[in-house]
Amino acid sequence: MKKLLFVALLPLAGCLDVPATSHVTKVESTSSVSIEVDGMMCHNCENLITRSISALPGVRFVVASHLDKRVTVDFDIDVISLESIKNEIASLGFDVK
Repeated sequence: MKKLLFVALLPLAGCLDVPATSHVTKVESTSSVSIEVDGMMCHNCENLITRSISALPGVRFVVASHLDKRVTVDFDIDVISLESIKNEIASLGFDVK
């Protein structure tokens, strides 16, 4: 809805001699990564990682799979770094590759 409103106001901004940039809201920079993690043995390990990483600021989505030995994370790179996410997983006792 906000994008449609922005598009609708953009032509008006030029007519009113108001810079179009005054109507732009910050777009968050997101990244999606798949991290190889050793040591997950069961669903409890997946749940531990998912809960811990989900609680970090800037993290949008987490999926941990002990079968694939992977943790997939979508996060806002303006809020949290990949290194911080990896450090959190390692602090839980897992080996991050």
